[in-house]
Amino acid sequence: MDEYGIKDSLAIWYRIVIASAHRSGTFSVLEESDSKLLKQWWETSTGTDGGDRGMLLTGDNTFNTLLTAGGVPHPNENALATSVFGVAVTADAWNGTGTVPFPSIRDLFSDPTAGPNLGTGTYTYPIDGGCAGPDRFDALTRVGGTDAADAALYPTVGGVTNVAGVRYMTERDGIPDHDRNKSLGYGFTIQAIRTYGQNMVDTRAQLRRATSPGFQTGTYGPLYPIQDATRVLAAVDVTPPPSFVDALQQNRPNPFNPETVIPFSISAPGRVAVRVFDVRGRLVRTLVDSWMPAGVHVARWNGQVDAGGKSASGVYFYLITYPDGHISSKKMTILR
Repeated sequence: MDEYGIKDSLAIWYRIVIASAHRSGTFSVLEESDSKLLKQWWETSTGTDGGDRGMLLTGDNTFNTLLTAGGVPHPNENALATSVFGVAVTADAWNGTGTVPFPSIRDLFSDPTAGPNLGTGTYTYPIDGGCAGPDRFDALTRVGGTDAADAALYPTVGGVTNVAGVRYMTERDGIPDHDRNKSLGYGFTIQAIRTYGQNMVDTRAQLRRATSPGFQTGTYGPLYPIQDATRVLAAVDVTPPPSFVDALQQNRPNPFNPETVIPFSISAPGRVAVRVFDVRGRLVRTLVDSWMPAGVHVARWNGQVDAGGKSASGVYFYLITYPDGHISSKKMTILR
């Protein structure tokens, strides 16, 4: 994972990760190396006002196993739960286990009527915890501070209400800006959201809330469309000028030594990235990663790699990410 720079590739290609387990039993759906990679990805800056980075994690026993992994130390599994999802501790079973096989979840995060602190809202749906015996869905306790909030609640049993979901929002960029690192974790499997005794229904589609007040949209704006970082700031004109198109040209010369030019054009102003990868998909060199006006531009590469030194002879791929998030790629060859 560290040798091949997987985190860097994920950070470039993805802004949202969904990790969904069903009934994980006594093992963690996310092992130590998985947890380390996801945490590193989630904490990677998107640049100034480059858009949010978000993760959804659901699963019966998922948070319990992350926080109670035994044997050798599992610091990254623990940190994924606490530092990424804002879950401090967890119980292996909510207090209605065994008595309420089909609990009705009050989902504050998915409810458009919920208040800014997720303190209101009446949107509910049943989860099927009765097959083949009562499922021991996790009860979650969020970390302290204002970044975490209870996002979903189990039914009140014996005067006690357990938390079924936690949402977390924080600033992890080096320079404070408008975007945020965001996460949402549920202590039950998303596959259990269905009407008991019937086939699964579309209730699961309600687990969205891109404009949730719980993510303080009045302060930071909406959860931006994942491929449109140009809309992060208000009043940004993203109307494409009619004279330009998004296009990536073949580098010239090709093959080359010692330097080549990569022409490209963008139809709208915004953040553009041009990166070089080897045939194994490892990031070799970032040539461009900045805001640019609409028009024709060029990137130059002299074979230098980000880690220092020169790249070897061979085939490489160069990839451009346009302001609206879509990508193009071509290949080129170095002959030493």
